[in-house]
Amino acid sequence: MYGHFNICLQKFIISEHGEGVWNKIKNKVGLLKLDAHTIYDEFQTTQLFEAAANELGFKKEAVMEMVGEFYITYIVENVTYKDRVKSLAGNFFDFFNNIDSLLAYMKTNVFADLDAPSFRIEKLADGNMELHYYTSRFGMYHVVMGMAKAVARNFFGMPSLDISLKETQSEVEAGRTLQHTVFLVPSTKKKRKQKEAPPVYVAQTKKGQEKQIDKKTLDAIMANIKTGNVKKSRKRWAMIKTAMAMGVLIDRFEPIFPDRTWVTPEVFCLAFPYHIVFDEELSVKHAGLEIQRLFPPIRLAEAKINQYFDLTFPPIDFATISIRKFKNQLYILQTKDTMMPPAWKNGPMLELRGQMVWMQTLNCMVFLASPNFKTLPDVIQRHMYFADIALHDVTRDFVWSNSVKDAPPPPQTPPKIEKKKTEMMVVPVQKPQMDDRNKAELDALRQSQHMTMCAMLPSCIANKWVDNRSKMGEYETGVYEETTVLFADIVLFSLIVQQCRPVEVVQMLNNLYKAFDKLTIVHDVFKVEYIGDAYCAIGGLPTATASHADRICNMSLAMLILSQQIASPITKEPVVMRIGVHTGPVVTGIIGQKIPRYCVFGSTLTIASRMESHGLPGRIQISPATQTLVASRGFVCEERGEIDVKGIGLMYVYLLEGNDNVTLDDLIGTGPHKANYRPINGGGGNFLYNDSDGVQPMAYPDTMSHDTKQKREKTGSKSNLYRQSTKNRGLPKVESS
Repeated sequence: MYGHFNICLQKFIISEHGEGVWNKIKNKVGLLKLDAHTIYDEFQTTQLFEAAANELGFKKEAVMEMVGEFYITYIVENVTYKDRVKSLAGNFFDFFNNIDSLLAYMKTNVFADLDAPSFRIEKLADGNMELHYYTSRFGMYHVVMGMAKAVARNFFGMPSLDISLKETQSEVEAGRTLQHTVFLVPSTKKKRKQKEAPPVYVAQTKKGQEKQIDKKTLDAIMANIKTGNVKKSRKRWAMIKTAMAMGVLIDRFEPIFPDRTWVTPEVFCLAFPYHIVFDEELSVKHAGLEIQRLFPPIRLAEAKINQYFDLTFPPIDFATISIRKFKNQLYILQTKDTMMPPAWKNGPMLELRGQMVWMQTLNCMVFLASPNFKTLPDVIQRHMYFADIALHDVTRDFVWSNSVKDAPPPPQTPPKIEKKKTEMMVVPVQKPQMDDRNKAELDALRQSQHMTMCAMLPSCIANKWVDNRSKMGEYETGVYEETTVLFADIVLFSLIVQQCRPVEVVQMLNNLYKAFDKLTIVHDVFKVEYIGDAYCAIGGLPTATASHADRICNMSLAMLILSQQIASPITKEPVVMRIGVHTGPVVTGIIGQKIPRYCVFGSTLTIASRMESHGLPGRIQISPATQTLVASRGFVCEERGEIDVKGIGLMYVYLLEGNDNVTLDDLIGTGPHKANYRPINGGGGNFLYNDSDGVQPMAYPDTMSHDTKQKREKTGSKSNLYRQSTKNRGLPKVESS
């Protein structure tokens, strides 16, 4: 149950009995905080009612009924739902026959996981009514009784409507157990006073009797109208109009139905192309034109509707007896893929959204529906056209409206450019001649601008801005389904900062991160801006690569190697790194305009950071997601087991030991030159690749040429391979390149 109902209980207790009483009730249950969009256990809601009843000295049923009445008042005072609820119907009977549509709207647009109840109200022969209430929450019918009384009082001016409980029982629908409760509602029509005799005249007065219509004449005229036995005379027609008007005035409106419908079957099937009529056995009697076009066999006598459609909403059995119980629900039928034409096999199925109406005299059900389309792609993906939807169907306007909202705005030329164009048309502008010196200075300026932009942004984005293919300030966003993130920091860095001079700390970080930055070129990964001693790199963006996990894992191994060349200012021993790696989705975007930054967001970064902070000194800790990707590619992983990760819980992690398929020179970029190789992301995304950087990019399967792949597969040499020993933590000293 969503928390908005518990919040209503809280407001009721505070408004009627004070906040101190609510705090006592809340503390008894152990409830800390309430949120309208959080789903709470129904047992906890029941505990709240029991605690409130004990604290207030009432029965639990009485408290539930009072809260139900207060709930309607709470909705009326809420600006968001006030007009929607009040405009639902004009009387009590129609209100509860249409409340299901409002609940369906709230489930679709507000509360996605709402397990909404269902209502049905029926008139009895004695003028009273039965209100049927179906729900999966047992014991809540006292709340509904209070709601019904409040609806009658607040919306329809019936303060003394005595609603009583008739019966309650359990029923099973589509594998779900529901509680079916029936309330007895007395007639809402005002009773006449019995002191006076029934009036002879409609106006209930003797004044102008010769011009009034007596009750017998009125009843006779209404009976003739129903049977169609009406004489065509001017005097008679005047009496008929007067009788019908007076019938409305004295609340005697009764609908008139013709003996036959003046619509041919052909017109009906054309006007309602997605309707289906079926009997109690679900046998199709006839269907609309578009249904016949999609399913030609449905025209046969033995066709059944459940052979072609699944009932996806509401979650009940696909049977007429169940549909009649929930007649006020919005129904959604989805086509079965096995019955669809071949063109639909690989696309989404067609959904029909509409109303079920039971025809008692024919013992048949009619499903009046429309295609459940919301956007233009919904129509295109199902190989359909607007011509397949009836002209009167509002689905057309709904789809058109959404397609206009999603369409990009038309390009507009800035006023300054328009003004400049006008000036150029009036006065011819001669292009100044540039000599070699000016060209060289301009090229140098452009190169400097390019380098500056590439230092702040990925080169692929910076190139578009420098070449004026994209405006400065435009949002470059992206969603990457799979990337691998690395976090690294220096063990006991805070102690180094406290005991060393600032110049020594800055010099140590500068030497360390310059070496790491070169590794981003070697393995062609993207470096995220670092803060303090935290270093972050991501594989697989801004251009997606299949080998993102291999690149990050190789870089983490190389980082442990190069960190052995940097001495700690305190101990004069090599600094100790702690590294964490995780694989998952991220979202990227350009943030800022004055100093734009390419930022990365997502829970993947949080988990990678936790892998680092919960890791071991001098080790590389990786998540199961990363281990699954690299375990079969030569990487050696040691099981660390389950650890308690802050904010996540228990998590099974691994320690990365090495890579049996690469050499030490490959890892740190001192190997032989790779011919016909060019990094996908421009040498780490935020660096311009330059052969003079003194490093050799490592060849990966998704970047090396076809000849290089074949040569590597033929040699299969594994000499001088790098593998970090778990027994001997000593790492070789490598000369800086």
